[in-house]
Amino acid sequence: MMYISKIQRVGGHLMIKRIAAGILGMLCLLLLTAPLAGAADLKPSNLTVIMTYNGAPLKGLEVALSRVADATLQQNGTVTFSSVQAFSGAGADFSDLGDAANVALAARLDTYAVSHGIAYNEKLTDSAGKVTYNALPAGLYLVEQKDSKKSGYVMAPYLVMVPSADSSNALNYEVTSYPKTELTKITVPTTPTTTTPTPNKKVKPKPTPGPGTTPGSSSAQTASTTPKTGDNTLLPWRIVGIITGSAGLLGVAYSLDRRRRDHLSVHNAGM
Repeated sequence: MMYISKIQRVGGHLMIKRIAAGILGMLCLLLLTAPLAGAADLKPSNLTVIMTYNGAPLKGLEVALSRVADATLQQNGTVTFSSVQAFSGAGADFSDLGDAANVALAARLDTYAVSHGIAYNEKLTDSAGKVTYNALPAGLYLVEQKDSKKSGYVMAPYLVMVPSADSSNALNYEVTSYPKTELTKITVPTTPTTTTPTPNKKVKPKPTPGPGTTPGSSSAQTASTTPKTGDNTLLPWRIVGIITGSAGLLGVAYSLDRRRRDHLSVHNAGM
């Protein structure tokens, strides 16, 4: 009887240990599968991006949005991120999202998205320079501009958390972002001009005034009308001059001959 009671006691202890191990295993399973405290508080958020330059709203700009990471609210109130499937191969480190690290990581993720054909959610800014994305799941989003070359304005890609959190880890589900916008340097190509050469016109040289002659005086004007070798402009007038001179000489010769004959007649009559 004593021997039997010992066996029973040993068997009872083993049963108790097995039951305790089963209960402990169930508790561990519940802890691993249960959501973290406060994680259910990450509700969908609205994101508004406002594009301006020197305070003036920029209408009609193409703003593109892409979700790059899921957000998880930890028990201590902090938010951690893990890459979504589309960006899982980018090897992104979300532990540092300061200004410089934010811009550098955004540029890298943008290059990855383009090379892998990842789709964006694109919208045009309204007359106030705004685009609004509603009911966004909690996460980290890549924001960029798609038409910088043709619009004349550009902003660097950047990452924004939705919902946002302030220094005390208070969550904001109405997120507004004001990216810095700059002018793009647009180079206008210059078209080379082609000039057609014009034939050289023959210009008659102006006569050089003689010594002591003032340009514009009567002497200079007279000298300018003097024909030069090879110049046929005054040829008719030269012919007229020759004819007139010849006629004069003939007249003088006729007069002298008549006087000579009259003199001979008088002389003969006296004899």
